Amino acid sequence: MARKYQPLTADGQRAKERLSPCIEKAVLIEELTEERSDIAARGFPEEKELSARIDTLFADLVTARRAVGKLIHETPSLTSLERRVLRLRYLCVEPWDAICVRLCRERACVFSAYRRALNKVAETMDAWEEDEAG
Repeated sequence: MARKYQPLTADGQRAKERLSPCIEKAVLIEELTEERSDIAARGFPEEKELSARIDTLFADLVTARRAVGKLIHETPSLTSLERRVLRLRYLCVEPWDAICVRLCRERACVFSAYRRALNKVAETMDAWEEDEAG
């Protein structure tokens, strides 16, 4: 049975923005680590400073991943597929093509599950924010 197209809502977009630091930090750490290797090979003194920055970013990434993992876990309305898509994207930082291959699904199916998942996660985020405010 085909599911009806579900667009990403404004709240879903907000959820996406809240989860995206996991990807951004992981990519930045990878780039800086590569740069650090180049600097170390040439004996530049900036290696220590770069290492400290990578360590700080890594600690931030661990915190962000913990929060995202908790959010995914505590969103009861997620299906198994939606949960796997979010974990692969935000916790494993897999590219979309790799996610499609790992899940044995076509791109359209994966993106539909992704949009539905973000919309559902947004509801959980709203409940968390209400609890924190009240």
